[in-house]
Amino acid sequence: MTPFWNSCTTIQQKCGQAALTVLLLPAPTVAGTSALAKQCRQHYVGRQWLELFGRKALAEKLKTVLPISKSQRSGDLGEILATEYVNRKLWDYEAPVLRLRWKDGRDLALRGDDVIGFNFKLKPVGLLKAESKSRAMLNAVTLNSARTALRKNKGLPGAFSLAFIVEQLANAGQKKIARRIQAEACGARLLDKREIVHLLFVLTGNDPVSLLDAHLTSLPTTPVRQLAVAIHCPKHQTLIAAVFKEASNA
Repeated sequence: MTPFWNSCTTIQQKCGQAALTVLLLPAPTVAGTSALAKQCRQHYVGRQWLELFGRKALAEKLKTVLPISKSQRSGDLGEILATEYVNRKLWDYEAPVLRLRWKDGRDLALRGDDVIGFNFKLKPVGLLKAESKSRAMLNAVTLNSARTALRKNKGLPGAFSLAFIVEQLANAGQKKIARRIQAEACGARLLDKREIVHLLFVLTGNDPVSLLDAHLTSLPTTPVRQLAVAIHCPKHQTLIAAVFKEASNA
């Protein structure tokens, strides 16, 4: 993913209590698109599939799981980028499960929170709840919808989403992490005092700065740490089409 992030120009600013990061991508680069497409495949099919069945079988598998509709591709890529941004660990958080691998259907939305990150340096473990949106033309209605999702469940990650993550980690043999999340972040333990972070993540074709500044500045003061990240790519639809075209060519 490094070539993709390096192809963006980063701008940071404060909006009330929130920290806003805007990554400007004037046009998709060959190296950046290729890196993103490669990582995109990982969100649908794990390396184990390639190791067990080979590249030809991987190509056939991708044909059945990669979304076809423009809206689903847009939404999925927004979630993939949000997950990858969290996993840069700029805030010491990581999202250990790539949940798109467990979609019920290629063009169906998953239940639960878009991204949940964990800060294992904290005791009890810190929690990051993220909502991602991808729009060719971002507007205030979309931002308000994302904010509603972040505030759901008293601002905490949903119990279903956490249980899903614990189960997938346990099934993958990552028992130490699974046990810690189960012990420190599930059930009534969510009511403990801990660091809670909300991340609003958008992939957009129009300039989001004014919209996000107005939205974030109006947020009431709360103990929840507020973050926002926007990838502004004027060639929004071109980027999405290019990424999924290359991702399908395993």
